[in-house]
Amino acid sequence: MADDKKDKRKELDDDLANLDADYAKLKADLAKVRADCEEIGPREI
Repeated sequence: MADDKKDKRKELDDDLANLDADYAKLKADLAKVRADCEEIGPREI
């Protein structure tokens, strides 16, 4: 039973680490998009 909890905890910790990595990548992508938008500037539609 204790091993099941340890396994679940490790699985959740791994999931959290993956989510943190995904979040960091998305933040970097967003920063790049914002920089591109500032470079392009506003456009008339």
